[in-house]
Amino acid sequence: MTTDLRAVPQTDPVAIYRVRDGIYAADMLLTAIVHLDLFSWLATHPSTRQAICARFETTDRPTDVMMTLLAAMGLVEAQRNQLVLLNDTIYVDVRGQRATPGPLFSGVRPEQKVFILTPEAGYRILSADGASLDVVGGIRLWHLNSELQFQPRVLPGINLQASRNWVDAIVGVQAMRELPRNWWARAYGDLGGGGSNFTYQIVAIAGVDIHQRYALDFGYRYLSVDYDKDDFLFDTAMKGPLFGFTIRF
Repeated sequence: MTTDLRAVPQTDPVAIYRVRDGIYAADMLLTAIVHLDLFSWLATHPSTRQAICARFETTDRPTDVMMTLLAAMGLVEAQRNQLVLLNDTIYVDVRGQRATPGPLFSGVRPEQKVFILTPEAGYRILSADGASLDVVGGIRLWHLNSELQFQPRVLPGINLQASRNWVDAIVGVQAMRELPRNWWARAYGDLGGGGSNFTYQIVAIAGVDIHQRYALDFGYRYLSVDYDKDDFLFDTAMKGPLFGFTIRF
């Protein structure tokens, strides 16, 4: 009996395709759970398909099929726009350690404490090939306390103290890039004002994931502010290297 392979089949082959797809589906689910531990990583690294390929060294087509399957099963969620939440807290305590004797006072001890809180929110406007770009906005809350203690000699001791609180509105951008061997890079910048005349910040950080939830990071920060109101002047720049330990929840 001769069969024309070009002829339209008399039976529906969909059932065969479903069996095949069912076999592949089980294999892909096991690969995601056992071999890649994909869900643990996605819990702390919401990512694009390209970023997943770069992290697990897989090609685009099977990764696309796997993620489509996981999304159809309700195990992952695809989002076009991602909400970004940031929070940065800085505390600085600067004190003079050496006495400065003079004719009227035996010494002076300066002390300055600065607390800065910067909560922000924004949207991820670009996410492709292991890179992302976020636009953010928020506030920068400042609390500054300055104190000068003059030690007695000819004149009795004097303690001068002043404090200020103000809030600046800020806007900024953040760029991140996944790098090989669990490394990543982050650049951030913002500017604003309101309570102060002007403030801006630039941060560059490199980090390495040492665990699914932990990372070591180091970089450089430059934060400038110009506050001059009610006979109180705070025009300074805080800059220098930074080293941190990140915990992701």
